[in-house]
Amino acid sequence: MKPSHPVIDVLDFVSRGAEQSGQTPLSAFSRAADLLPTQVLPVNTESRESPADGQVRWSVRGERTQHGKRYLYLDVSARPVLVCQRCMQPFVYEVESSVQLEVVTNQAALDEDTDTEDLDIDAPDRILAQQSQPILDLVEDELILSLPYIPRHEYTCVQYEDQGSPDRADKKPSPFAALAALKKQ
Repeated sequence: MKPSHPVIDVLDFVSRGAEQSGQTPLSAFSRAADLLPTQVLPVNTESRESPADGQVRWSVRGERTQHGKRYLYLDVSARPVLVCQRCMQPFVYEVESSVQLEVVTNQAALDEDTDTEDLDIDAPDRILAQQSQPILDLVEDELILSLPYIPRHEYTCVQYEDQGSPDRADKKPSPFAALAALKKQ
């Protein structure tokens, strides 16, 4: 077993209250890398942004409560480069995610409470305990879920700063303005 690809026995990990953490190159996550553009730093990275470093930092901790529930706590942070869908320029996106996963031992418990009427939105997601669970699979799943569906700059796009918003950037006089003026007469 390579240290860069840790595998745990989930039930043992939880019962011991074990912890593990690491740093893995973004390129090691093939499913996530397929969703991302080439990870090249933006040319005009502003000083307020933290630079992309191509690394995913993660930690996982197991816990068994006094009521017998088992949990994995997963923290993932990264700074991948995305392409803004407003201005089509690359930017660094900050991923900071913490998730609680309830560990269950059978499929019936995993499928329990899937009725949408009784669904508790605050309840943790569930995972099925495995004897050989690659931690990086859990990290990659959380990384993918943390990426925006439509990436865009948080406030304003750099090329639109002078104009206020991307909606006003392309405003030209309407060719029908003259007709509208005639209609008012």
